[in-house]
Amino acid sequence: MNNSGQNETVQDSSTKFRFKRLCTKKKIWNTVTSTIPILQWLPSYKWSSDLVPDFFAGLTLAFLNVPQALAFAVLANAPLTTGLYTACFSAFVYALLGTASVSSFGPVAIGSMLTGETVAVFMTERNMSATPDGTIEDHTTRVTFIATLTFTIGLIYVVFYILNMGTIRALFTKPFVSGFITGCAIHILAKSVKMLFGIRLKSHYGPFVVYKNFRDVILKLPDSHVPTVIFSVVVIMIFVLNMFVLKRLVAKCTKFIVPIEAIVLVVSIITSYFADFRALGFETVGYIPSGVSSITVSPIDPSLIPTSFPAAVTLSTINMATTLSMVLAFNSDKLRAGQEILAMSVSNLICSNLQCMIIGNSMMRTIVAINLGIKTLMATIVSSIILLFVLMFAGPLFEPLPTAALGCIIIVAIVQLIITNLKQPPSFFKKSFEDGAIWAVVFATTVFWDIQIGLITGFVLTLRQLLVKVIGDEEEKKKRLSQAEELHSVEAIPEGEKLLEEKMRAKVVEKR
Repeated sequence: MNNSGQNETVQDSSTKFRFKRLCTKKKIWNTVTSTIPILQWLPSYKWSSDLVPDFFAGLTLAFLNVPQALAFAVLANAPLTTGLYTACFSAFVYALLGTASVSSFGPVAIGSMLTGETVAVFMTERNMSATPDGTIEDHTTRVTFIATLTFTIGLIYVVFYILNMGTIRALFTKPFVSGFITGCAIHILAKSVKMLFGIRLKSHYGPFVVYKNFRDVILKLPDSHVPTVIFSVVVIMIFVLNMFVLKRLVAKCTKFIVPIEAIVLVVSIITSYFADFRALGFETVGYIPSGVSSITVSPIDPSLIPTSFPAAVTLSTINMATTLSMVLAFNSDKLRAGQEILAMSVSNLICSNLQCMIIGNSMMRTIVAINLGIKTLMATIVSSIILLFVLMFAGPLFEPLPTAALGCIIIVAIVQLIITNLKQPPSFFKKSFEDGAIWAVVFATTVFWDIQIGLITGFVLTLRQLLVKVIGDEEEKKKRLSQAEELHSVEAIPEGEKLLEEKMRAKVVEKR
């Protein structure tokens, strides 16, 4: 009995020792810092050399985020504050957990458009307006559904993280992603162009919507609001002048990027206020709440999760693949795909309660940040703090803003995206005809048929391409292995037997 008791004591002590060895403070801290990367990079942050470029990058990103957040909220059929909340809170949470130091997370065009389609379908099924109409009932129903949709996307990201689904981005090849995003950009263009003419039209959703939306705009052109058209032309000319003249001149003198969108926003607000654009028939942004009381918790409705689930799967899959593809282009040495999925998951789960929508990485804002010399995610934190100040104090200042200005911002950003992506197909066709064909088919089905059909088509074509490649590689391996075995068997024949075989072959030839 004593021996058995001693053995148990020895086993218990050895088990405790192994447990203590595995659970050392260092290993626990490494696990914590790996899950919350800011605890890793902030203590070693180079304040003297990195703070200045990060501050100016964050300041400029905030200037860019305000007009884009408002514009993408319009695209998402959401209250304008939803765009600002997403740019502020969701981006801040990502900065705590993300690993892409060179990035600009916040609302993005494709995610906002897909959200807008989902919201429009949900609202019209309940005989309510697809776009916000200002009533309390509309606002409550809308923000509740958007919160539930964002929360459901967060849950799906959790599943992706647990199943290590970061590898799914292998299905999103460059031809597929480029064709699909370009097609989605055409959809955004079709839905946003009406804002430049001051035309009130009901947006179409479902198959063949690009044709329907452009057709309605063309038919309604005679009813355009002339002052709005003139205003839109002037704003777009300013943007074009900035792209081709001002930006190049400034680049010769300094790395500072002129936040032309923010400047146009401020000038538009001032002009609208003093010229009383609303009295002239302009459509303006209207009331935007500010202060602590404006940051309200939007309750998630569990009963709406089944309703939002199909759209959430589509949104989360597209957003994850496109976001990972973009951040990998700038952070290939530091990026951890699994941690990125976790960061987006936590961001959506937490910030869905603050009227936020899905976030992604903006390619345009990231390029601006790179030009400004961004070093770390401190730039995102700076941008979030500035945006919080805007939310707290500057909400009423946006009330006179003409919605045409937001339309111009969307149109210019989307046209730039389309032009950039349309330069890629020749290189795809040059690499292989199949890559070029995938781009063309995905683009055509997305534009001329439906976004969902374009996505499914892209998946099928890319999956077929990968399977053919895998099978071809396996057959090539088998062929090489067979050739190696034959060579080995020839080399194994003794020299005498080789000579005998040669003589026998010579005799057979002589007899013939």
